[in-house]
Amino acid sequence: MAEELAAECLAGAAQVVFDPAPGEGASPWRTYRACLEAGLAVGASHIFVVQDDVIVCGNLLDGVRLAVAARPEDVLCFFVPGRPAHYVAAIDAARAEGRSWAALRLGTWVPVVATLWTAAVAQGMVEWYDEQRYRHFVADDEIAGRYLAHVGLAPLASVPSLVEHTDTVPSVMNAHRRGGDGLDPGRRAHLWMGDLSELGCDAAAVDWTLGP
Repeated sequence: MAEELAAECLAGAAQVVFDPAPGEGASPWRTYRACLEAGLAVGASHIFVVQDDVIVCGNLLDGVRLAVAARPEDVLCFFVPGRPAHYVAAIDAARAEGRSWAALRLGTWVPVVATLWTAAVAQGMVEWYDEQRYRHFVADDEIAGRYLAHVGLAPLASVPSLVEHTDTVPSVMNAHRRGGDGLDPGRRAHLWMGDLSELGCDAAAVDWTLGP
């Protein structure tokens, strides 16, 4: 799935990063960290991490580049699920006001299905994690959320989401809990561009300067 996504949907511009230690138990953070470090290793100014089990809107990368140009210092979430309620409220309010960004409340997790990081924030998060005692934490969204809360940096969510997490493949971490039936609103986008025909499903057509 990752290789197909990179080749066909991301115009061959993505690097597929594999779990560096698959025999040591499931750890989303281990692979997420490897993605961040891959970007840092090549001196990227920004690192866009996309999960392998998504579908993307049209002109995703062009849209992301324009979004970065408009918000170069922010952490940008291009996917927000239908839970929790305060995420939904933030997205709905931004859409009603004609904004292309919604600030997400800081907490113990942040959506990381398709999230863009500045190199400085990515480096800081990796270093911060290494200083923590809770090494048993393996959830990438929880570690990212706790770090952003620690530094007081609220991420911005695109309105609408540019990728959809179809949730038809069981989660590596939670396969025992769910079957990947595609019906979990907590794993599907609350407002996905592909469901909004008036936007034409074109990420490059969004005015990314309209935000908080």
